[in-house]
Amino acid sequence: MSDPDDGNSRSDARDLMRGASPQMAKTVGLLLVAFILGVVMLNIFDDAGDKNTKVVTGNSTTTTTDKNSDPGASTTTQGSTATTGAVLAPAQIRLIVLNGSGVNGVAKTTANALKAEGYSAQEEPNTAPATRKGSAVQCRSGLSREAAALVQQLTNKSNKVVSEDFPATLPKLAKGTIPASVQCIVIIGATS
Repeated sequence: MSDPDDGNSRSDARDLMRGASPQMAKTVGLLLVAFILGVVMLNIFDDAGDKNTKVVTGNSTTTTTDKNSDPGASTTTQGSTATTGAVLAPAQIRLIVLNGSGVNGVAKTTANALKAEGYSAQEEPNTAPATRKGSAVQCRSGLSREAAALVQQLTNKSNKVVSEDFPATLPKLAKGTIPASVQCIVIIGATS
């Protein structure tokens, strides 16, 4: 009988390992490439629409909502943050134009001008609860860049428009109420 610990069996084991090493190295290398490719593909094709993130520069509140979680569930952090979210396209902004000038038709004229610039998601123009001097854009938190774009769009030589905070409570209008879905309110005030 031969002893399994004799020199020949060790030599056979080494030969077996030497023969398997290139094959094993190829297999491990192929698995590593497949793993890396899988991670890259997941990052590329991952549905970026799963989360809705609003991040604003400055000392602010950042809210992240996972669309796959319970409705209303969100994570909120406070502190200094950088702006990373994309600016909404004009057609994505739900807005209403209010006439606070006391001049008939000003809200409708402004609404039509904004529609021509792509702001198509508008509520019916209405009369503001009170007459005011100067025009303003009031957008919800997280839409400061959209507000700035509206201000720039509406400002001209005879009408300076300012950005203001969105009201905590939506004002009552002469005809009806402002829908809760509105993201920005444009108030056209008196120019003089």
